[in-house]
Amino acid sequence: MIRKLMTFSMVVAGVALAQAPAVVRAPEFKAGTALSCPTGTKQMNGAGGTLVACAKMVNGKPVFHGPAVSLYEPGKVEAVGQMENGLRTGKWQMFTQDGALTSEIEFAEDRYNGHRIEYTNGKMVLDEVYVAGKREGAQKMFNAQGVATITEYRNDRPL
Repeated sequence: MIRKLMTFSMVVAGVALAQAPAVVRAPEFKAGTALSCPTGTKQMNGAGGTLVACAKMVNGKPVFHGPAVSLYEPGKVEAVGQMENGLRTGKWQMFTQDGALTSEIEFAEDRYNGHRIEYTNGKMVLDEVYVAGKREGAQKMFNAQGVATITEYRNDRPL
């Protein structure tokens, strides 16, 4: 089978695809902030105090399950998302130390599953889709002028 690399550029002017959502900043998270833990879980700290998450006890050991906040240092949020049975799930947002959004990634069982979007200076620079940890469909890389280079993927390989 012959593989074709299908790459082309298109101008994305004034379209929300090339921009970050309305200025997203890291949420504030102060010591003592309570998470909305699901029934049967309680808030716990892990990883030397740089992770605050809900956890349930399984065979006498805590397993993160519910909302989670990863911290650079007290009060400085690195990432926010959900855990299910110790694995990342759903949409996670990652931030710089000064609070700027750097990426949004969807997970299922701790693997990329859905959109993975990266931002630089508030503008989208990458938008790609994953299925069970493998790139699938159009990967869009945007330059500073909003011009996209698009590469199609199937089963994590360019076409």
